[in-house]
Amino acid sequence: MASKQPLENDAATSQREQAKSIPKTQDRAERLSLKGLQGLPSQERSWLIDRFLVARQPMLVGGAYKSLKTSLVLDLAISLAAQKPFLGSDSLFSAPEREYRVAIFSGESGEDTLFETAARISEAKGLPEVPANILLCTSLPHFNDRDQADLTVVQSELRHHQTDVVFFDPVYLCMPGINAASVFEVGHCLQKVASYCLDVGCTPVLIHHTKKGSRPGRAPLQLSDLVAAGFAEFARQWFLIRRKTVFSYGETAKHELVVAYGGSAGHYGVLDISVDEGGLVSSAAGRAAARRERWDVTVRRRDEPGTAEVSAPKKTRGRIKDEADANHKRILEAVRERLRDVAVDQAIGIRKLRTDLKNKGFKGVDSDKKMKEVAADLEKSKEARFFDPADPKSGTGNWTFKALIRLK
Repeated sequence: MASKQPLENDAATSQREQAKSIPKTQDRAERLSLKGLQGLPSQERSWLIDRFLVARQPMLVGGAYKSLKTSLVLDLAISLAAQKPFLGSDSLFSAPEREYRVAIFSGESGEDTLFETAARISEAKGLPEVPANILLCTSLPHFNDRDQADLTVVQSELRHHQTDVVFFDPVYLCMPGINAASVFEVGHCLQKVASYCLDVGCTPVLIHHTKKGSRPGRAPLQLSDLVAAGFAEFARQWFLIRRKTVFSYGETAKHELVVAYGGSAGHYGVLDISVDEGGLVSSAAGRAAARRERWDVTVRRRDEPGTAEVSAPKKTRGRIKDEADANHKRILEAVRERLRDVAVDQAIGIRKLRTDLKNKGFKGVDSDKKMKEVAADLEKSKEARFFDPADPKSGTGNWTFKALIRLK
């Protein structure tokens, strides 16, 4: 009796035939070998901005809030669109070889702020107006798989306008529903948007935030300072911005930045950037009712003579303690000098005040300023001036904490 043969449907037969047609592993390896690339014509690297921005490679711009990320991105976009040196320094970055078409997707700043900033930057570059070959959209597309149609529309628009460079600011708003802790989900999302842009010959630039623990300082940021997984691994080129000092809420806007840039093409550098935006002035006409006075940028490369950052000598624990004790003593002396009312002095308790100061850990070069602020606050405080130890209802005995809040 003949043995029964297993039945195969048409789908199984088709899969088997396709498997036979797949080259063996050895054949595929030979086709992808590095040795085989020797005979192929080499492709010359194309720079949008020489030794700063490579064409057709994704770029990440990173920085904390209030670090001028959007403003510097606008400077870059206008430089590309108008064939002007980036940051106004032709000695640092040469002007692009031609005028490029640029698109900006921005979801945080708003139209008026973007237009006002772009107008000042254009004026600083000697342009009569903002370049016409910059497209702006204030709604951001979504990069996740559920909103696939968004990327299709973006790709279609980039192709239609023959866009060379596109900016997404900020990129985290383009990634709803993505697990920021998963390098797999974030990497898949970033690779997908890059592919959609690169397939139509457009270079994507993604603007992103740093971690909350990233504080101002003079040392340049690292890719590991970017928030969420996958961004550092994805970056083919980067532009990382860090404030040297905390953001000041004064009327005059001046910014001291340290910037690190580089990429897999082998270009690297660290820049010290000073930006002076001046004060806020009224606008006689136009979209913005008020605007900053200027966009004055000074740039120096960190490796130039006279720009080296000299780190302070490392302090020992004993030296730190001695400086802290000296600062505490000077503050207490200022308080005693201002408060000549013995009753008030006894009411607050010098010993308690000394403990408060030590718990706050006052130290550093700003001790004189802190001392003056404490004395001024105490002198102006009516609660302290009219506090009567014999009458608990008069004033309050906790005024010292109000004066110390400003010192933290």
